[in-house]
Amino acid sequence: MTMSYVGSEGHFQYVSNFSARGVASNQLDPKYLGLGSQLSNVATPANLAAAGVKAPFTSFSSSTGTITQALKPFPQYSSVTDAYGFVGNLNYNALQIYLQQRTSHGLTFMTNYTWSRNIDDSGTFRSGYDIPAAYATDGNFHVARSLDRSLSVANQPQRFVATAVYQLPFGQGKLGGDSRIVSNLLGGFTLSGIFQAYAGSPLAVVMSSCNVNPSQVTAGCVPMVNPSFTGKLMNNGKYGEGVTAATLASKKFINPDAFVAPPAYMFSTMSRTAPLGLTGPGNYDFDLSLRRAISLTEKLKLNLQADMFNVTNHTRFGFNSQTLNWLPSSSSTSSFGTVAVINESRDVQLAARLEF
Repeated sequence: MTMSYVGSEGHFQYVSNFSARGVASNQLDPKYLGLGSQLSNVATPANLAAAGVKAPFTSFSSSTGTITQALKPFPQYSSVTDAYGFVGNLNYNALQIYLQQRTSHGLTFMTNYTWSRNIDDSGTFRSGYDIPAAYATDGNFHVARSLDRSLSVANQPQRFVATAVYQLPFGQGKLGGDSRIVSNLLGGFTLSGIFQAYAGSPLAVVMSSCNVNPSQVTAGCVPMVNPSFTGKLMNNGKYGEGVTAATLASKKFINPDAFVAPPAYMFSTMSRTAPLGLTGPGNYDFDLSLRRAISLTEKLKLNLQADMFNVTNHTRFGFNSQTLNWLPSSSSTSSFGTVAVINESRDVQLAARLEF
């Protein structure tokens, strides 16, 4: 048996497509959100004067440009792609316990248990700038990208894996070895299996349509926890409980009323992952294999094999990207909180191979 601590930490990780740096990504600085609806006004001289904003350059077009565009770091461009967003951070810590039995009396097995925690800020970003307290739903100042530091969506706090191979004790030199019938019928069989069990990973709840906030990265808009919510977050029991093929797509296991849209020109400060401790379902899988090698002649051997996957015919429920998209205007009719079957039913395959 071996017990180990495993840890890793990474910085300057590349973050793709999420505008992680404010200036380099041509984002609007949140400090201008106090202008509210004026930000969407066309940048005419009168509107610029009313907002207290100067035209960024003399040829800035008031026919297409807005106050928001005028305040961006690079107002002359409609969009800017940041190719050097190496600002991601991550850390991983784990206790690993490994137990192995070398072959003894025909049996060998290995088991591995991992208890871990994986944290990063490399998923989505709400803003590449510091967020002033006046524009955060919790009323606190937040350093750039600090809101998005949370459990990784790949975090799996507990995982257990066991594999075993057992040479069945029948045949020559074993039980029934003196009987040709027993040796021919039961000798030479090897049974093997693998069992996996793991806890659920944190869920990331996002909004399908964002609140009005021109300073927010669209890919990083999230709802906020409903301050008046008093019901059950899991409002239909455990994931998949009581569903049928007809009700699978309509039964909601996460209560959409637990979330509301943030006010306009505000950033939600809800955790990027696992809000209210929300995690996906844990699961397990068990596969078996039975093999036998039969010597037909000195140089000819017949190998027979039977494999069974998902032995217990266990149904694994999970989410796709759409079922965690929260719709602020029509949550009652969305697919938010519904689950899908994401594994195959029991499957058996047979194989035979001649070796010569």
